[in-house]
Amino acid sequence: RWCAVEIVGAGDGRAELRLAARPDFLNQAGGLHAGLIASLIDRACGFAAAAPAADTKTTAIRHRPNI
Repeated sequence: RWCAVEIVGAGDGRAELRLAARPDFLNQAGGLHAGLIASLIDRACGFAAAAPAADTKTTAIRHRPNI
């Protein structure tokens, strides 16, 4: 809720999220903070896994961003 991620769409094992970047989301170099990017990836994977295609199975992966 703090970062106001919008779910653009989810289904058939896919998900698309949108985030409007704000100045407080930026790192010292002016780019989007890597922790926020990792959180978006995690959420998108969760939504995609919750909406699998009819003929697929879901599995867990290890999400380990190297920052």
